Amino acid sequence: MTILFILAIFTGLWGAKWQSKAQLFSDYLGRDVTNAIKGIFIIVVFFGHIWPYIAAAGYEWTIWDRHYLSFTRWFKQLLVVMFLFYSGYGIVQSMQLKGKDYIASFPRRRLLNTLLNFDVAVVIFCVIAFCVRGGVDWKQALLSLIAWESVGNSNWYIFAILVCYTVSYLAYRFAGKWNAVVIVLSMVIYIALMSIFKPNATWWYDTIMAFPLGIIYSKHRLTIEKWIAKIGHTKLTIAAFVVFAIAYWFTRSGWDYGIASTLTFAILVLLLSMRVSLGNKWIIWAGKNLFPLYIYQRVPMIILAALADGLLPREYPYLYILLSAGITIAIAWAYKFIAIKLS
Repeated sequence: MTILFILAIFTGLWGAKWQSKAQLFSDYLGRDVTNAIKGIFIIVVFFGHIWPYIAAAGYEWTIWDRHYLSFTRWFKQLLVVMFLFYSGYGIVQSMQLKGKDYIASFPRRRLLNTLLNFDVAVVIFCVIAFCVRGGVDWKQALLSLIAWESVGNSNWYIFAILVCYTVSYLAYRFAGKWNAVVIVLSMVIYIALMSIFKPNATWWYDTIMAFPLGIIYSKHRLTIEKWIAKIGHTKLTIAAFVVFAIAYWFTRSGWDYGIASTLTFAILVLLLSMRVSLGNKWIIWAGKNLFPLYIYQRVPMIILAALADGLLPREYPYLYILLSAGITIAIAWAYKFIAIKLS
C-alpha cells in the first residue's frame, strides 16, 4: 500500500513549478491551481478510506504499511481542510460577481443540487448494502438521505457542507454587511451542537472553521496580500509551519486539535500555493470531479471486499487498490452523464 500511495502522490505532483523569484504566483487561487490541490488531497482521502477494508479482511501489514498507517492517523481530518476553505472562498467570489440573482438561486443550484445527487448515491449504497449484508436499517437509510447517518457511504462531510451552504445563504440573504460575522458565529454554534450530538466523533466538526476562514480571506484578499508582501512570504511560511506544529503537538488529542490545526494548516497550504504551482492535468481533473470521486469511491471498495469472503484485500491488496481506484475513476468519468443539474 505504501508504494502505491507514494507513486500516486508523486504522479500528482509531477510537473509542479517552483517560483523562486521575488514575486509570487498571482493565480494561486485560480481554478486549475485549487483543483490540483484538491486532487492531491482526494488521493490521500482514497487511501485513508481503503485501508480499513484491507485491515478487516485480515491482511498482515508490513513495516512499510505501518509507516503509512502512522501517517494516516497523524494527518486525520486535515485531508478535507482545503475542500472547506476553497468552498467558502468560492461562494463569496460567486456572490460578489453574480450578485442577487446568484444568492436567490443558491438554495436550488448549490444546496438542493448537492443534496439530490448525494441522495442518488445513498440509494445506490442501500442497494449494495442489501446485496452484501442482506438488508438495511430503513430508519438509518432515511437519516442517511440528509447525511446524518451512513449506509456504507461517506456522509459527515456532506452534512457539514450542507450546513455551510444553508448558513451562507441565510447570512447573505438576511444579515447584510454582517454576513461573515453571522457565518463565523453559526459555525461556533455548529461545533457546540455537534459536540453534544456526536461526542465521540470529533471529525464531524473539528475542521469546519476552514469554511469561514475561506470566506474571510475572500472578502479581505487584497489587504491580506499586501500584508504578506510587507512582512515577507518566507517569514510568514516558516511562522505558519511552526505555529501549526505547536498547535498539533499540544492539542492533537481533542476537538481543539482540529480547530487549531485546521486554521494554521489552511494558512500554510495557502502560503505554499503562492510559491508552488501544480499543473498536472490529471490531478486537476481529480479536483474538478471531487464530488463523485469522494462519494462513490467506497462502492468498489465494498463490493470487491465482499467477493470470495475478502480474498482480494486479504491476499491481493495491491490489485484490490488498483481495481478500486480504476472503477472509482470510471464512475467519476461517467458521473457527468447521470448527475442531476438544477439550472
